[in-house]
Amino acid sequence: MQFSLYQWVYIITNVFYVYTIYKLMKVFFDVNRTNVSLERLTYVVYGILITIIYFTVYYLRC
Repeated sequence: MQFSLYQWVYIITNVFYVYTIYKLMKVFFDVNRTNVSLERLTYVVYGILITIIYFTVYYLRC
């Protein structure tokens, strides 16, 4: 499986998207009630999960 340029750009912008969500959550919710490592793990899992879902739908469509 080789990725096209479009798919590489999607992966890279997905990283920025998850980082943007992280920063917005920090702005709107100042109090942190969870463990920092658990919070970061959740963002990483979210990023990987939405990328996998996108590629699964993309390849099922083709």
